[in-house]
Amino acid sequence: MDDVHCIVILFTYTFGVASLSMGHVFASTGPIMGSVVIYFLSACNLHASALLAKCMASAPSSVRTFDDLGLFACGRFGQLAVVLSESLSCLLTPIAFLVLCGTELLPSIASYLGLPHLSTTYWIIVFALIMLPIIYIPTLKETAALCVIGSLATIITDSVALSTNLTEHAMAPRETQITATGVLTAYGTIMFAFGTALLIPPLHRQRAESSPEHFILLLSVTLVAITCLYIIIGSATYYQFGCTAPSTLLESMPRGLAKTVATSAIFVHIAIAYPVIMSPTIFVLERHVFGKEYTTLSEKDIIGATSSPIVGGECTAALLGQAMPSSPSDNESDTSQNPYTAVQYLDSTEKYTTTEFTTWEQFWRIILRTTIVFVQCFLAMMLQASFSDILSLIGATTITVPCMIMPCICYLKMFPPESTWRSYMNRYFAVFIIIISIIMGIYSTINAITNIKNTMSTYHMFQPAPHKLYVNGTKHFPYCQLGEQN
Repeated sequence: MDDVHCIVILFTYTFGVASLSMGHVFASTGPIMGSVVIYFLSACNLHASALLAKCMASAPSSVRTFDDLGLFACGRFGQLAVVLSESLSCLLTPIAFLVLCGTELLPSIASYLGLPHLSTTYWIIVFALIMLPIIYIPTLKETAALCVIGSLATIITDSVALSTNLTEHAMAPRETQITATGVLTAYGTIMFAFGTALLIPPLHRQRAESSPEHFILLLSVTLVAITCLYIIIGSATYYQFGCTAPSTLLESMPRGLAKTVATSAIFVHIAIAYPVIMSPTIFVLERHVFGKEYTTLSEKDIIGATSSPIVGGECTAALLGQAMPSSPSDNESDTSQNPYTAVQYLDSTEKYTTTEFTTWEQFWRIILRTTIVFVQCFLAMMLQASFSDILSLIGATTITVPCMIMPCICYLKMFPPESTWRSYMNRYFAVFIIIISIIMGIYSTINAITNIKNTMSTYHMFQPAPHKLYVNGTKHFPYCQLGEQN
């Protein structure tokens, strides 16, 4: 049952909104190249996650979170890289949710129910207002069941959308003109679909008695299954639409009950994922803003733990449906190996609650969270025609750094070369992943920012932004063969 629970959590954490864009990935890369690229990046992500699991298993028990490991292996720079990338991911991902809900989900549901017609800009505002009461909740604990429901909702959406498109939509199988630009552009979206490494540290703590090899086996099984699902979704969508595949499966669905069911299911997923993703960063931010730092214990209580607040650990602990689990204590002292400041992170039962805040602080907490959602809402209004570019930007930056680059760097720092072929292969592949991730990540980031910049130039306050494919005479289907792009 522990193995089943581990697989379910890994699947729930990884399989999400990005599955809707696999058809768009195949439209830019073609079916064969798309399958190869997805499988290759999945293999790189799996190797990086396995290296991270090995690092966590070899680190002292005081290394409890990903940013702890970054500090232990790479110093303050490593910790800063992990904290910033995870925090930005927590704050930027909801912008994609706002765009999808405001431009596709809520308008479709409202149209089917006969509700008043609103522009996409106002629907984005409506969804942000719906989320605010949930965002005000101080912490989100025991959310494993909700996260599983959210993952099941994504599966329902993909299944209904694929079956409906294949049976009711006219086929338009135009072939993709494969280019280096199209392949590199797809990198960010694919990486958005693989964020598995962020879950490794808390799962390691939960499965401390299990061997790293067994955990890596479970990780491999889960990622292979998810990769196969992505390839199936992308291939089926390409079979239906070819190079004209839309940004999401929902865009191509005809109006009716099936589309309402699909959009409602993914709306449930987003409504659950939005507060769960934002909770850890807001948690840490409030602790710093209001000076609610962790307590410094007396000398006899010091176990050499990190002085930094938990970011990734709190985020993934919410998904695991439990408070932060304690690492098993070592029989030997770790102080000789640990360069950390002697401050212990409080046990889960001692973490802050709303009673720690005064009434005035409670008021400013609400203002702070409202301001964050307001900024996200404003950016979503400006970027409402750039859903695929938002996914690409997040995947190429805030997912690539903690999930591909940092695990490999930590491994290279912590494990010296050994005179075995396996050690050499691990190190060479780790260096290869770092180089490939940097090159493809930079290219995908520049491309996404350029597209977003062009789209923002058409934005007018509270007016729906025209889709970028139809702005300034741009080609409607840029990935198609010459002569079939309009």
